[in-house]
Amino acid sequence: MRDQRYELVLEVVRRVLRVELLDVHRDFFDLGANSLALMQVVSRVQQECGPAMSLADAFDAPDIDSFVRAAVERWPSASDESLNADAGRSAEPWTRRYPPRERI
Repeated sequence: MRDQRYELVLEVVRRVLRVELLDVHRDFFDLGANSLALMQVVSRVQQECGPAMSLADAFDAPDIDSFVRAAVERWPSASDESLNADAGRSAEPWTRRYPPRERI
């Protein structure tokens, strides 16, 4: 079942792989992705959506649908979001703003 979280993660995958129409039953590498693209997918999913994913999750997923479903299953719960808000961070991970890094 595709819900809003599924679609958000899928949109991240589409943007990183630069594809408009995405067959979710295909492997990342079948779509021309390489290891660097997979690292970007994992990083962007974590930054924009919140679930803690690893590069191994992307490699282990038999297809894109499996990876997206794993991300949705790991989505922070409402109690996790309240902890983030209490720590001074936005409850919506895709809206967090970080201060600019100092140049050395």
